[in-house]
Amino acid sequence: MPFGEHSGRRARLRSYPLLAVTSSRTLSARLTDGLSSAIAQPDHTAHDRKGSAVTHPNRLPGERVEPVASLPFVIFHFVPLLAIFTGIGWHDWMILLVTYWVRVFFITAGYHRYFGHRSYKTSRWFQFVLAFGGSMAVQKGPLWWAGNHRLHHRFSDTVQDAHSPIKGVFFSHVGWILATRADPTPEDVISDFAKFPELRFLNRHDWIGPWLLAVLCLWWGGWSGLVVGFFLSTVMTWHATFLVNSLAHLWGTRRYATADSSRNNFLIALLVMGEGWHNNHHHLQSSCRQGFKWWEIDMSYYVLRVLSWVRIVHDLKAPNPTAMRTALIKDGAYDIGMFRYHWDKATTRVASATQRTDLTDTRVRFSQLADETLAAAEELGRQTRRDPAVATAAADDDDGGRRRRGGRAARARLICCAPGVSHAEALTHRDALIMSPLGGSFLVSPPTAPEM
Repeated sequence: MPFGEHSGRRARLRSYPLLAVTSSRTLSARLTDGLSSAIAQPDHTAHDRKGSAVTHPNRLPGERVEPVASLPFVIFHFVPLLAIFTGIGWHDWMILLVTYWVRVFFITAGYHRYFGHRSYKTSRWFQFVLAFGGSMAVQKGPLWWAGNHRLHHRFSDTVQDAHSPIKGVFFSHVGWILATRADPTPEDVISDFAKFPELRFLNRHDWIGPWLLAVLCLWWGGWSGLVVGFFLSTVMTWHATFLVNSLAHLWGTRRYATADSSRNNFLIALLVMGEGWHNNHHHLQSSCRQGFKWWEIDMSYYVLRVLSWVRIVHDLKAPNPTAMRTALIKDGAYDIGMFRYHWDKATTRVASATQRTDLTDTRVRFSQLADETLAAAEELGRQTRRDPAVATAAADDDDGGRRRRGGRAARARLICCAPGVSHAEALTHRDALIMSPLGGSFLVSPPTAPEM
């Protein structure tokens, strides 16, 4: 099993080589598999590729904010202050609204729902429009964005999840982008789109879209149009979409017992055109529509529906009705995602506070018990995911099946114990009149096939 599929506690063990080596033979096989690389390369468990100490126990090597490389990103946030000198007019606010909402749509409907999840289909020319429009949001190229997002869903809220809140709220919001580990494009998970040369070109030259938009804003509104319509709008677009990675895993409600900490948040849904229904999305990732209720506003989906009327897009995937009835917390599904989240926080603090060498055996035992507890919670979550009506019907069927099997076995035993009638002879008749050894007769319907 890959290391990233295990809980964040494994990263903590990797951060403490002594515990990793000592416990490698005593922890469960599931934990030991995750520790193999730590035992083989103990120096890399506590330091990143540049030799700096990893400050958070759930972060992997390379997941450290690089101060020098982050300077352009930080300076970008102060450029809108130049509006003090350029002034701001209504024209500039109009440019800001247009550039904000258009780019949010290209990120949510394009980068996310199309490239990330293929939740609808479109032509190759509009696919390029979606990719180019998304690149104008200054969030790197479409392959990089969608590839990292697919990894997020594959490893949600584990140490392999690049922007999970278990690595810190700031890191999940923006820090992960400023770390060296997030630099490469994970082309192995986005190969279905990496085959298009125009998308690879945009991914390599992701600066073209932002520069073109900046020039258009300057042409349209002058210096104030550039400062407000491009720089301020970009900062707003960044942090509105980043909220889905951070706050949408910390604040809101949970309808479904997903394996992560995703939440539904009405405010974030308004800011990013429907992406705030994050718990819905993690439950049904392939659905183009993320607002499942009539009141769950999903503007990206509404725009895509309009585009489907003129055949620009088509085959929008609807949420599966059966799946929408499963794993409902209100129906008793055990919320394994929130258990994992809080369990990880608790075990992180315990592991960080008990690094004395004389506590090695106790730490090993604690890890074993933690594994057993998590396994029991996961099994409870698995058993409570089904739709209660379906689960009840299945239980009734199972109970009825046991009764039928028991009845067939009893009839078979009755047939076999009857004097003068063999089991084979009884099976040749639709009904058989069997004489009981104790006297009297019984009319039985033999089983369709031998149960013995």
